[in-house]
Amino acid sequence: MTEQITHAFVLKKIVYKEADYIISFYSSDFGKISCIARSAKKSSKRFGGRLEPFLNLKIKIKPGIRHIKYLEDCSIIKSYADIMNDLDKYKWGSFILEYIENLSEAEEQNRDLYELLQSSIEYICEKNDIINMIPRFQYKALRCVGLTPELTACFSCGRDVTDEGYLSIRQGGIACIECGKKSGAKVEGYKFIKKFDKNDKQTIMKNIALLTRFTKFHTGKEFKSERFVMEN
Repeated sequence: MTEQITHAFVLKKIVYKEADYIISFYSSDFGKISCIARSAKKSSKRFGGRLEPFLNLKIKIKPGIRHIKYLEDCSIIKSYADIMNDLDKYKWGSFILEYIENLSEAEEQNRDLYELLQSSIEYICEKNDIINMIPRFQYKALRCVGLTPELTACFSCGRDVTDEGYLSIRQGGIACIECGKKSGAKVEGYKFIKKFDKNDKQTIMKNIALLTRFTKFHTGKEFKSERFVMEN
């Protein structure tokens, strides 16, 4: 198979052997892919600091070993590296990268998820009211992979839930206040406010925590950045 070119963001980078990196990218054409960047750790000439988060890259790859490809070259399309200079932007940007890493399966193209990642990183770089967009990002990302919690109607009685209810992680949906007090959703204790844009910071943080728990339950993956973003 010949070399392939796509646009991508770095999700994760780990050291491999003495001189190489294994990079997890989220790409526009192939979804999440793993690549070996040979000699990238030892030589600054080959990739020149371009294998960092918050860079929209054009990468050239070719088949490697099993599911891991070889990274042949990369160039910067657009830099959002200013995120690295602001602690609040950096922590939420890192959370978003890990969210995409945990939600996505290897080599499954999902253009909607790629575009959501790109627009979210751009928003964090350019705006200051970052926390308001995080629950929206989470909900949209879950929708992109078919894991969206049902927030329209009560999963118990079927009545519309217009404002708030109890989010049941196990049921994958929301219960109205009346049913929530009687069902497993109340036992879980997850009060959820649907109006993402009209909440105070405390409510927003609770919604972020709930959607993170929901994601962890349905993917079976932990979030290393969770404690950092929730405690700072």
